[in-house]
Amino acid sequence: MREMIRRVVCQPLTGSKIEIRMYDTGRRDSRGMTRIEVEADRLDLNSGERKVLFSGSDLYMSPGMGTCDDSDAMVKCAVSMVAMRPGDTDSDWFDNYSPDQLEWSRSYECEALQESALDLSETELDGWRQWTDLDDNGQPIDFETGDPL
Repeated sequence: MREMIRRVVCQPLTGSKIEIRMYDTGRRDSRGMTRIEVEADRLDLNSGERKVLFSGSDLYMSPGMGTCDDSDAMVKCAVSMVAMRPGDTDSDWFDNYSPDQLEWSRSYECEALQESALDLSETELDGWRQWTDLDDNGQPIDFETGDPL
């Protein structure tokens, strides 16, 4: 069973939007950590082209971390995983990346996404909300209340 637990979109001021979806897989590892699946897409605002950047279930949430699976802290973890760049971790992290994923990981846009994760407080930038939570239909919502924005 896979259940969406959080869906956010970021516009890192590069002419695109990055959408990140986090799913509870219903599985735990031997330590009791929640296994979370993460998917990320890039939407080019000029051409309308949507491209999958990342899909994987390597994110685990420890019950002892004192935070919820759908918290901003977990979104930061998911973004950090999607925006991992060469030099950020061991080189074997990138062994199974496609050529497109490697190109993405070396891009300015990836760096901009990584920077935006440092301040996940929905900071206003030039009238655009940097991070926005989305409902199941892709409409912007207030994550705390679920109310439309």
